[in-house]
Amino acid sequence: MKIITRAKYLDRIIALNGTPDIKIITGIRRSGKSKLMQTYIEYLKRNFENINIIFIDFMDLAFEEIKEYHALHTYVEEHNQAGKTNYLFVDEVQMCPKFELAINSLYSKGKYDIYVTGSNAFLLSADLATLFTGRYIEIHVFPFSFQEYCQYYDDISDKDKLFDEYAIKGGLAGSYAYRTEKDRTNYIKEVYETIVTRDLVQKYTLPDTLVLQRLSEFLMDNISNLTSPNKVSQLLTANETPTNHVTIGKYVKYLCNAFVFYDIKRYDIIKVTDLNSSEISALQEKIKLATTKTANIKEAVVVKVRFYGTTLNASGQTVEKNSEVDLTLIKVKDNWLIETESYEVPDIK
Repeated sequence: MKIITRAKYLDRIIALNGTPDIKIITGIRRSGKSKLMQTYIEYLKRNFENINIIFIDFMDLAFEEIKEYHALHTYVEEHNQAGKTNYLFVDEVQMCPKFELAINSLYSKGKYDIYVTGSNAFLLSADLATLFTGRYIEIHVFPFSFQEYCQYYDDISDKDKLFDEYAIKGGLAGSYAYRTEKDRTNYIKEVYETIVTRDLVQKYTLPDTLVLQRLSEFLMDNISNLTSPNKVSQLLTANETPTNHVTIGKYVKYLCNAFVFYDIKRYDIIKVTDLNSSEISALQEKIKLATTKTANIKEAVVVKVRFYGTTLNASGQTVEKNSEVDLTLIKVKDNWLIETESYEVPDIK
């Protein structure tokens, strides 16, 4: 499978080299967390001397015997090399029960520059402050952006064709290895089902997955629509999936915690000019265009493209169709979509 350098994330990690923080790489399953870690290790080997890299991959049977936090701690200490800069990399750290005790102890010694990755369901953003007593920085990795998709298929120059393909294939690069649409779809489906039917069930000890599955299907069918736990619970109950708004509210949070969905806060579009200048500036800096070429969309793709719908910028001005601009607020089929900064915006001519 082809590998590309994800410069945005690599540059972010490089900028944190040597800082007194535990660097935690998070993201949905198969988003490229482990590959990013490996790319950074190769960068260190090429550019630095007098370093000692301690790498542990708990998916590798070679490290089976240290899947216990005391053993993990001992292994790292035994491989420390005095007089060198010691880097510690632990991939799939959640496979070591109570790993946080070992990581926190190693961090407190001040001898290691520590980087970890873990399953999206077991290394949640909401849990990091509880797990790690020391300073930490989260590096959140998304699936491929459109810019990265273009980089992957650099032998194709037709950006419109690439965008049409990207809107269908999505950003899980592991699916690109398959030649048929059926195989690509099965790959994505398996990733999704692993998160919903295994990861979340284990993480939150859920009694069954029926409500969770029906909720997820409903949310996918209603991307960009306003939703409320009360209305969703009523609809599911009416369709023979009994539940209540409390359960729906919790399950929505679980799905967002696992990065299956991202919530978008409501803004008062009518009173957008009432926002103070600092808020307008924040919108202009943080919000990117989110649309596809058709009005009946299933998901928003954050890119810079020729826009085919009605738009409104932060100053309340209408932008003509087919103009190529950085948009802040966009309207698709009577729904206003606002997307916080998630992807690098490619400069498409």
